[in-house]
Amino acid sequence: MLSRSLPLAAALLTGALVTTACGSTDDAGIGDPNNPGGGGDPAENLEPATVNADGVLTNRPDISFFRTGSAILTITTANFVLLEDGDDRGPLLQFMGEFRNDDFEGHCFFLPDVSLDYQEIITQAHGGPAYEGENFSTVMSCVGPGLSGVYYGVARGISQDDIDSGFTLSYDFGPSPVWTPDTAFDEPTLSRADVIQTDSGWIVDGDLRANGNFYNSSISIYPRDSRGLITDELKAFPRDLGDIFKGEVVGFQTDAHERKFDDYLYVLSWISRDR
Repeated sequence: MLSRSLPLAAALLTGALVTTACGSTDDAGIGDPNNPGGGGDPAENLEPATVNADGVLTNRPDISFFRTGSAILTITTANFVLLEDGDDRGPLLQFMGEFRNDDFEGHCFFLPDVSLDYQEIITQAHGGPAYEGENFSTVMSCVGPGLSGVYYGVARGISQDDIDSGFTLSYDFGPSPVWTPDTAFDEPTLSRADVIQTDSGWIVDGDLRANGNFYNSSISIYPRDSRGLITDELKAFPRDLGDIFKGEVVGFQTDAHERKFDDYLYVLSWISRDR
């Protein structure tokens, strides 16, 4: 399955401060916003998705998308999923998708500000690949011109009525126009990643290869369904966040997703011991 995924590589700063990043391969065969597609269950089993008037592929085409920031970072896909999980604070909204850098320069340091009709959606955005910071002890999350990243947000207490009556999704990914050409030297790699079925659902079972010494590593998988939409965020923590040494290959398994999927994005994160 790895050959059909769009890798989103991420790195963490030395110490406790964390930065994530993502990147893509030219031969991944997916991730083109002009040619959305995916794998998994047939589209007829899912809520329909269409491209709205703002050019966003979404399951809520009636909602307008308004970019408020000065940086030309454009949401290209958006999936709204409401979970009734019994929490006293109300249902949980998951808001997830992909964005594209339509600017002529790279952008870094994403601090998204997202709201649905003035109701805030706490959102993280990942770009990439991982780039060295100016002092070479840190890495930056960046997206180059014409390249894409992934975002994932949550909000508690937004109801189905709020979504049905939703008018405008306002967003600003808040980057600084900083760009550096040197990629992170110790970025881990996935040497194997298979989508398999378990009693709990569909997971990614794989191996992480260490290209440096690090700890506190995590893997985030973003399944893409047959509509071309991101549908979940699945997590794995190789060696339970403990030390992994250069040259080691460590197995992992993610959380489960209820539907079969073939295509996905992924984000790797870690804290280096070599910087």
